[in-house]
Amino acid sequence: MAEKQDIPMNQFPIWSSMDYVYVERGNSQGKVHKSNFLSALVLGNKNEPYDCNEIKSGCIIGSSKWINAPVNTIAILETIPYSEDWIIQRFSVPGSTLRLFTRSFYNGSTWSEWKSVNIT
Repeated sequence: MAEKQDIPMNQFPIWSSMDYVYVERGNSQGKVHKSNFLSALVLGNKNEPYDCNEIKSGCIIGSSKWINAPVNTIAILETIPYSEDWIIQRFSVPGSTLRLFTRSFYNGSTWSEWKSVNIT
């Protein structure tokens, strides 16, 4: 029988595609299929407002309380990083007429102004 090896995580190979992502919750481990992975990353409506300027890691947040947002109403914020210095945010307001705003983070310290995108 082959001897079990404990490999440090920083020595794992880097892959650009996968079938499953292995996760941990409490003291239990499991796997999430790639088709469900994004929904596992969605952050939920918490009671405190989210500060859009502080959200720089890739995520999707649904909330009705915002700071540094184009409007303070129920909306979905998508944050998409290319690197720590270059990030895009999309802010979608649902309703009979969808309102969409976008902005970018650049030079490692500057958020652009929110721009309204018209959808017809």
